[in-house]
Amino acid sequence: MFTRVVAEGVSFELLDPDASMLRDALPGCGYEPGVCAVLAPELARPGSVFFDVGALYGFFAVWADKSGATEVVAFEPGDRYADVLEHNLRLNGCEQVRVERIALAERTGAGSFAARTRVPGSGEAKNGSERRTFGRGLLNHMAPRPRGGESVVAKPGYWRAEPGPWLAAAAGERLGLFTRGADQDEREISLERLDDWVARTGVRPTVMKIDIHGGEVAAVRGMRETLAAGPIELVVEVHTSDLLVSGTHEELVTELEAAGLEVCELRGFRGRHCTLIPLVGRARRDFCDQRRWTATELYFMRCLHARRRS
Repeated sequence: MFTRVVAEGVSFELLDPDASMLRDALPGCGYEPGVCAVLAPELARPGSVFFDVGALYGFFAVWADKSGATEVVAFEPGDRYADVLEHNLRLNGCEQVRVERIALAERTGAGSFAARTRVPGSGEAKNGSERRTFGRGLLNHMAPRPRGGESVVAKPGYWRAEPGPWLAAAAGERLGLFTRGADQDEREISLERLDDWVARTGVRPTVMKIDIHGGEVAAVRGMRETLAAGPIELVVEVHTSDLLVSGTHEELVTELEAAGLEVCELRGFRGRHCTLIPLVGRARRDFCDQRRWTATELYFMRCLHARRRS
């Protein structure tokens, strides 16, 4: 379905054929407004280079290009997703955006891909068996949570004519109407370490968004040199342990810290009012121990923000 998007004052048209982004956009909020709010100031800086890792249909790639980024590179290994991504770029006049049909990983070579995520291969096992149960999430939600942090307020964003499209998308998902739109069949794809890609192309990011449905630990392991090289603003959507291709939440945080980055959780990133919580002490333990994730976090996942300022 086509819809008009508004994010941080930027408006554009988007084809979302299986309504996957629309379903994850809370009514009245738009799509991941907290992520847009923290990245917008960095994209407006002269010379900003944005990497959209796991670009899907191109929401962030289009938005970044129209938000002032000097250069945008979109990484999307799924052919059906990349086809729509390129259509959305043309639709919005973003034809200078570079599209790379590869998956960023901890090694360069080949791997398997199906239904939006990497498939575990040799030496890569899915971790944990935590179940996304409402009962456990509800009990954890009642436990005391860390307070404080830096408040982030996103500008109003919306999908045209909502909540109608959102309700239609939610109903369609429930009825199984959109399952045929995804890359369901497992197939071989190209993998590349971001460090290798940067060395090969000479293009280095200053702003990056990672949303690769369980491949985030592996991808970050493959970009150690890039993350440690200079000023960077990074947002990572973090998935439950049963979806991870490799690694753990603890290892993800440790990798970012080892690169010299300040690491926070972007709490409530799918809403307009969210908070940057430094991942220290109890906040870090709660993030890395999935048994303490709430029902909302188990369903909508969580989000990290890491940065190094010049």
